[in-house]
Amino acid sequence: NLQLTNWLQFALATPVVTWLAKPFFERALDSIKNKSWNMFTLIGSGVGVSYLYSAFATVAPNIIPQTFGMHHSTGAYTYFEPAAVITTLALLGQILELKARKQTGAAIRELIALTPQIAHFIKIDEREIDISVAKLERGDRLRVRPGESIPTDGIVLSGQSTIDEAMLTG
Repeated sequence: NLQLTNWLQFALATPVVTWLAKPFFERALDSIKNKSWNMFTLIGSGVGVSYLYSAFATVAPNIIPQTFGMHHSTGAYTYFEPAAVITTLALLGQILELKARKQTGAAIRELIALTPQIAHFIKIDEREIDISVAKLERGDRLRVRPGESIPTDGIVLSGQSTIDEAMLTG
């Protein structure tokens, strides 16, 4: 019986849409208030409309006009399942995105840790002193010893070596 199926789907979809989709509805309302529509506007409105229509069609199926092309003699067709599935998939997407952001942030912190804090600055009299990388200016001459990380962009004036490109390529 279609009406029994609708009531069962209503019972199963209601916690998903009212609890799990709550953050999507809140963000959708914020995006509407700010006149800055985004994916949350689409998710919130799609889930909300399909759920509300389906709830209405479950409670009062005879009010749904047959001209909708979705009417059956034992009840109206509903969209609880798409509302719950869209909510679940969007939430899963948010979880995966947060995980990816966390991993990206960790990778960036590791790359920053590869940057040396001290540079071997060559003075005008060719003597070398160690200074903070933050104090370097354009045109300064530096010495990079074998095995050291390069502290900044520059042009090689003399010598040759191999370079660990992890800072550039990750």
